[in-house]
Amino acid sequence: LTSIALSAMPVHQLSQPDPITGSLFTTDLGTVFQADPVVGVVANLPAWLDPAKPFLTAWVGILASTILLIATNAALLGLSRLTFSQSQHDHLPSLFGRLHPRTHVPWVAIVTGGAVAIALLVPGLFGVPEADLLGTLLSFGALIGFSAAHFSVVKLRRMQAEPRDTFRIPGSIRWRGKELVVLPLIGGVGTVIVWCTVVLTHVTARWVGLG
Repeated sequence: LTSIALSAMPVHQLSQPDPITGSLFTTDLGTVFQADPVVGVVANLPAWLDPAKPFLTAWVGILASTILLIATNAALLGLSRLTFSQSQHDHLPSLFGRLHPRTHVPWVAIVTGGAVAIALLVPGLFGVPEADLLGTLLSFGALIGFSAAHFSVVKLRRMQAEPRDTFRIPGSIRWRGKELVVLPLIGGVGTVIVWCTVVLTHVTARWVGLG
């Protein structure tokens, strides 16, 4: 999808540097259609498809709302189960593991997660571009998760927690008498560097994310 979008809205040179990024190159994918990239793809289809563009634009809206509804439901399902598990292991207050007496779902976790999601939309009421804020917050959180996953592989290998017949990523070395797997270590360092870049270059995401 990214390749298709960049083909429809290719990078072009500016007459003067962008005041924010300082770059001489830009694309409508990151400016005009940043909040609606698939609509940008439709808008830049060949001219002979012009009669179909209104229908296709409406179809994108229907698909997007459907996908967002499904994704929201999936996110709340994952959130409720994760917070319930964490509350059972004292990683979160036990309140988040409280089950509804009739439906037996962790309703406190679901309500809290929904409230946080709503709160993230509030800066948009004060002029903060939502696409910028939510996009950088997604990067902020996802990069933490990616980094943790990489370093967890390194740690588990050094703990020798895996059975010997488990598939192992090649490229490990011996360090201080234990196995050190190199590729996840490199990946973890890389994602941490990218995370630091996000924190340093996006002021709003820095304060909201760290908060």
